[in-house]
Amino acid sequence: KRMRAFHASVVWAVALTALSALSTHRTYAFSPSVPLSTSQVIPVSQRMRTSSFSRRGGPLRAVVDGKGAGSVDKTASSTPWPTRASALRRPAAVIVGSTFAFCMQHGFSLPSPLVAPVTLGIISAALINIVGLPLMPYQAPFYVGAFAGTTSTALMSSLPAISLLSLVVVSLFEVFERKGLFPGKGGRLGACATMSSAVFALLISKLSLLSELRALLSPPFSVPSLLAPFAFASAGAVACTTLRRKGWTPVSASATLGSLGTLGIRGSLGGFFYAGTFIGMSANANDREQVPYKSQVLAAAFLALFFQAVGQNILAGVGGKLGAAACAACVTRDSFEKSMRGGSRLKLGRPTPMKLSKFLRDNRNAPPNHAYVGCTREEKTELPPGFTTISLSKVIEDCTPEAFAAASEAIRSWDVFEPSDTQTIAVDEDKAHQMATLAKSSLLPLWVLQPIAKSYVQDLEHRTASAYHTQKGHFLRGEERLSAAYDPATRQVSLELHSVSSGSGPLGKLLFSLPMSKKMQESFFEAQISRVTEIVEEKRLVATLEEKRVKEVVDVENKRIVHDVEFNFLPCF
Repeated sequence: KRMRAFHASVVWAVALTALSALSTHRTYAFSPSVPLSTSQVIPVSQRMRTSSFSRRGGPLRAVVDGKGAGSVDKTASSTPWPTRASALRRPAAVIVGSTFAFCMQHGFSLPSPLVAPVTLGIISAALINIVGLPLMPYQAPFYVGAFAGTTSTALMSSLPAISLLSLVVVSLFEVFERKGLFPGKGGRLGACATMSSAVFALLISKLSLLSELRALLSPPFSVPSLLAPFAFASAGAVACTTLRRKGWTPVSASATLGSLGTLGIRGSLGGFFYAGTFIGMSANANDREQVPYKSQVLAAAFLALFFQAVGQNILAGVGGKLGAAACAACVTRDSFEKSMRGGSRLKLGRPTPMKLSKFLRDNRNAPPNHAYVGCTREEKTELPPGFTTISLSKVIEDCTPEAFAAASEAIRSWDVFEPSDTQTIAVDEDKAHQMATLAKSSLLPLWVLQPIAKSYVQDLEHRTASAYHTQKGHFLRGEERLSAAYDPATRQVSLELHSVSSGSGPLGKLLFSLPMSKKMQESFFEAQISRVTEIVEEKRLVATLEEKRVKEVVDVENKRIVHDVEFNFLPCF
């Protein structure tokens, strides 16, 4: 009976919140990092497209014209309710949130601990939209306290325990707010709650750093296990973003959709749906131009990857982990898109020749992304700091000069892949020095285009070498050299590939550290050696067949000559 009554109250709260939001058509210029007061409500028709917050200069007030373009005025007078919760009210709101979640976990048989923050978010939204209480500045403190309160009852089993946890959350949340950590990022409240709960677990000796390190080294996840979490997280992110663009506040949109995930879908997939709504809580989520839906889906992919690869294995029982994964996903997404704008491109499906040509033209003047161009020359053997090296070699016996010439031509033009390969090198027809690497992702149906350019070409009598370096916007930084040498005495063609590389930028370094990236890089290099070997083998086979044919012709001609000699001179005897 108690659970049925609870579910009924949640359903009514959701319905009332939805009706209120749809009837008022209001939107708040609100960020989880710096909430604005209720006196700064902005109509949907005049929604700001620019950020109305300052990291260091304090809260800013929006000045909006009738066309929807926004500006910021630091000198605007203060409003009746402060734009930041006061020093005492904000900690009190955090304590209320954590205590509320603790009481719900111990007083009800909840299908998921996440029901607690969902319920608190809905109640606060209802009090704001229906009753009219000025609680907007306190929605974020309520929510972060409730996230921390989802910590397992095995860790938080008494009132002294929840009191200690509340103090830790209050302290860290003040640090987040005053230092402006992860400003405007979705999931920052969950990240704060996770850090607070982890500190709390350490203080009560329920968390072992050695055990957590072992958990990090646990067996890797399988790729199919990402598909369902990615789908549900994407649905949550898109749904929350849609509500934000219809005028809902971040907490109201997230909590309302969270009730569908925790009480409707349920299970781990319901949790991922709810986690996806944290992405939609980002401060700029209601800006269609700055954050399109595909960006939210990309963040959902990172969320599913981070939680499945790391989050589910560590910090057992700690609250807020899905929010922390969402925050990490938003940060990674922004870094990824920033690097994409610098040169690299992510394509859904293999790029057409026209798109390849456009990409090559766009990056003709792109500078190198490192200062070690030419570092693969033999006379420069010192490895640049922070770089790793990969070397491959192969010797092909019984080759002709024609086979070496064919290998040299392929190396000079970088025609070292089959056209149908899932990884290849494209060369600009007009500017032969400009090139690009094209590779298909092993996890998602995506193709990655990244800019490279020729560093140098060495063309000697019995040796040919060509090298390329990475350009600005490439995930890696470094240089690769491919060479072929011919020994006339032994008739051997020696192929050699030498690469020096490291990650470029925070995202590039993260990707470069993954074992999967190392395997893809080695596969990329091995495919080049294999292709040049095929070219040499084909020429060698053609040369062998030609020698055999010439020998047969010579033998036939010799036999004819001998026959003619015998026929002409036989009568003389």
